[in-house]
Amino acid sequence: MKFTVTALVFVLITLAGAFFTIYLYFKLLGTARRGGDLPRWFYQIGHAIKGRGIEYSEDLLDDCAVKEATYYILAFPLGMVLVVGFRLLQGNHLYESILFALQASFIIAIVIQVMKSVFRLMLLLLGRNNSDHVYASSKAVWGMGFIASFTLTLTMSIIGLPAKPVHFQLQDKDYTAGLSRGADLLNDGWTLMDTHSKTQRGAGDIIRNERKDHFYYGQAMEVLRDGKSYGTVNLTPPLSDESPLEDCLLTSYTVRPENDGWEEVSIQGRKIAGLRQTDYHEKSLADFFHVESADTKSRVSEGTVDVSMQNHDYVLFPRYTIKGSFQADGSPYRYTVYCQHTIWE
Repeated sequence: MKFTVTALVFVLITLAGAFFTIYLYFKLLGTARRGGDLPRWFYQIGHAIKGRGIEYSEDLLDDCAVKEATYYILAFPLGMVLVVGFRLLQGNHLYESILFALQASFIIAIVIQVMKSVFRLMLLLLGRNNSDHVYASSKAVWGMGFIASFTLTLTMSIIGLPAKPVHFQLQDKDYTAGLSRGADLLNDGWTLMDTHSKTQRGAGDIIRNERKDHFYYGQAMEVLRDGKSYGTVNLTPPLSDESPLEDCLLTSYTVRPENDGWEEVSIQGRKIAGLRQTDYHEKSLADFFHVESADTKSRVSEGTVDVSMQNHDYVLFPRYTIKGSFQADGSPYRYTVYCQHTIWE
């Protein structure tokens, strides 16, 4: 839980920086239109944004200061759009391109400042520069935006973007890893059998998460109907160490060919019975299972195929994985769908 709280703090700091930057800009714009002057603290922010040399910024507000601030405000989103467009032209998915641009926001902010300095120097050399002032007012807007872009890059490098949850189907019923609950299975008529005690479990039975594993949380239950086994699920208390079974989240699902319901199981709407490892060589695993994520990792090796979504630290957004294991002859041995989050570890 502490990792999730830390991630939320980073998100809040980033949002606060972005909103404060926008607030500074509109305060500067409104004050300039009224012909007034900015408060002292506004200029002090601009003076605080300086390098190791002498501070030359002036406490001035005129049309040139407004133009500089407007340039900073408009150039950043335009730069983000250009980066996304460039990534799309390279053949990347939209979601992936957006994540790349967000992670590159600090670099974009640096490029914007360099371009502004170069443009100002060119105007000076051409004798068309109407002002030789260094404005603390516009510098305050740029400085806060610069800090916000840095925290945005840092935050997105840690948490990434949420991936679309993975679904699996038992007969005609659909379940979602990390979202479906024990009550959903019970309401659909499934029987849940504790794999350790071999006893049937009900809605009010307490499930405990021992927090001993990074992949499988809570307690494993065999899913049964009409005496047929459809594999096993792990039911996990959402936040605490203990919770009634009906409230627990379905965090993983495993099925094997020896399970009676093997032929009636699908992952992401695709029947897995009869698929051999060679079937995954035809196209990417992400396309094969129709998964959507800003960052997807696929691996096809001898005896194993797996595709994972949201591969940044799963401190805020869950990571989803589909994994298939195969025998030496390429026939299926086991399929597992699971999601990971630090609140369950």
